[in-house]
Amino acid sequence: MGDRRKVYVEVLAAHQIDGECVPVSISFENGAEYRIDRVRSTERVSAVRPTVRYTVVIDGKQTFLYLEEDTKWFVQAKEHRKAPERAVI
Repeated sequence: MGDRRKVYVEVLAAHQIDGECVPVSISFENGAEYRIDRVRSTERVSAVRPTVRYTVVIDGKQTFLYLEEDTKWFVQAKEHRKAPERAVI
């Protein structure tokens, strides 16, 4: 597994009558958009900056989405390493 980096994303969320915030879709700067199939759980994960980690399912795969300080959404995106070039002999 490659390294990961924090990437802020745009999130469409539904706000329930009981105050619960339910993310519906994620959009990246490059225009890629992903619908969230299911929110499995939420958990407070940081004491330094109030952060909630959402365990979500997108296209059948479980991943995490974070809400930082109740204002900014982010994901831990995979860093894609460039494959080493082969020497031509």
